[in-house]
Amino acid sequence: MPRITVKTLNDEIKRFGITPDDKQYVPALVLLSSAFKGPNADRIAKFINKPRSEVREVGKRLRDNGIWNGGKLCCGWLGKDGGLEFCLDVNVACGFMNRVKE
Repeated sequence: MPRITVKTLNDEIKRFGITPDDKQYVPALVLLSSAFKGPNADRIAKFINKPRSEVREVGKRLRDNGIWNGGKLCCGWLGKDGGLEFCLDVNVACGFMNRVKE
């Protein structure tokens, strides 16, 4: 398995039309990083070289919506057909919407 770098994640995020100038960029980067670094805001902030406060704010929204649950990432987008679910979770990470609680 190749080493995961921020550049690797940036390339994936660009596939969704999200650029570093977009409001969705940092939340998307935090969300995707959590698949490899775990749902830990401090670890992710260090990995992506962003302020801890900014990453923690995104992490709080992810926790409040059950995407980060304890030490687990709870998502359905890690498979090959998860693009729509990833985009929806990015919108949750941005604070644009919430996940429906069951």
